[in-house]
Amino acid sequence: MDNKVLTYDTLWCLVDIDDNDSEIKKMATLFLEAMYDWPTFNHKIADYIFELKEYFGIPISIKGISRKDLKYG
Repeated sequence: MDNKVLTYDTLWCLVDIDDNDSEIKKMATLFLEAMYDWPTFNHKIADYIFELKEYFGIPISIKGISRKDLKYG
């Protein structure tokens, strides 16, 4: 049995059917929002994480994120 969550849609469905209001659900929701807001929307979670690492550097940190000019709107 393969219990891996590999795509945006799968994670979104799991969050949607979860009736609990847990911290993990809140984090998953924020992660989904971040994926959706990223300039190149990726359906595969691994592709999104790869792009984050390419853009912000490894490890992803507050310092690395602060170095970037983040444009909103």
